Amino acid sequence: MNKKSDSEKLQTVLNALNLTANAFSQKLGYKSHSSVYHVLDPRRKSKLNTNMVRKIVNTFPNINNDYLIEGELPVLLDDNSIISQANKLNIPIQTDTDISKIKRILDIPDQLDRIESKLDQLLSKQ
Repeated sequence: MNKKSDSEKLQTVLNALNLTANAFSQKLGYKSHSSVYHVLDPRRKSKLNTNMVRKIVNTFPNINNDYLIEGELPVLLDDNSIISQANKLNIPIQTDTDISKIKRILDIPDQLDRIESKLDQLLSKQ
């Protein structure tokens, strides 16, 4: 089995997030982008250290911690896996993420159908 280098794993994460190394560094809160660039440069053979992995997973909860450490796919997690990983790593989950906002919006038609049905029932009884 061909194990991915930390450089390859980090580049895959950047691709999955559609971010440049510089933008990624900024989102992680680094003062300099050099930490990320050192890992990306295969000639340096720099490793993803524990602090960087933790910072990545805290900043991007949809990134699979196991992928960063062991190279185990998937790179991006689904909603249930995000919650499971957060619980496992004791990471607080943001309750008002973009995902939850989208889900609430997608639930509106069902909610409207239920309201309409209730109104029909109430009006038919009169």
